[in-house]
Amino acid sequence: MKTTTKTTERNVGIDMGKSTLVIFVLEQDNHWQTENTEAGVRALAARRARYKLARIVVEATGSYERKLVYALAEKGLPVVVVQPIHVRQFAKAQGILAKTDKLHASIRRLYAIKKCYLTEP
Repeated sequence: MKTTTKTTERNVGIDMGKSTLVIFVLEQDNHWQTENTEAGVRALAARRARYKLARIVVEATGSYERKLVYALAEKGLPVVVVQPIHVRQFAKAQGILAKTDKLHASIRRLYAIKKCYLTEP
């Protein structure tokens, strides 16, 4: 028998771009964009710090994610950096072939949940 429990934890996926961040929150089926600037990163970190987060998933891009990862870690938020090839293979195995920023953010979040990543800032 499968038992489910309600949780207030949120799982967040972020699609990194040179100038834009696309954020997707699973439990709220909510997404939005912010600029990938110092001010945008600080605002995102402050906004997410208000919620009980299970994990925030970001793809390793080589450099675009660094400011965001540091800002989230400074706030004590559970950030996980994943390899892009693993996320793409996971999406393909799920039958998800479309490519949009919102979908990428959603896939990252789902990938971390299914892989049961433990998080440490």
